[in-house]
Amino acid sequence: GESGQALRPRSVPELRAVAVVPRAAAMAPTMSSSNYTAFVSPDRLFKFEEIEDDFVRVLICAIPLLFTGIASLCFVLILRKQLLSKNIGKDIDVPKIDYLGAKVKSGSIAFLKEEYK
Repeated sequence: GESGQALRPRSVPELRAVAVVPRAAAMAPTMSSSNYTAFVSPDRLFKFEEIEDDFVRVLICAIPLLFTGIASLCFVLILRKQLLSKNIGKDIDVPKIDYLGAKVKSGSIAFLKEEYK
């Protein structure tokens, strides 16, 4: 812009999806900014800047995060079920493991009680 003109932030509809790719397959060991070119992908699934409803924009951004969170919870539940199905100390004739586990549990509970007073 001109020196006397105030800078204004770009509004959301003006934003474009930009990818940076190398111009040549064989790059020199020292890369400069002239080795890269930016372009807007013509084969996008949809044009985010043309969506006018803010709620739809939020959904588009939030749905992948919600899916990831739900998948993570499912993963944790599966691991928990597998862990709880394993034999414990008395089942494998090593009761000392249960004794040590109880000591670790009581120590960690005492720590948390002290920490969150």
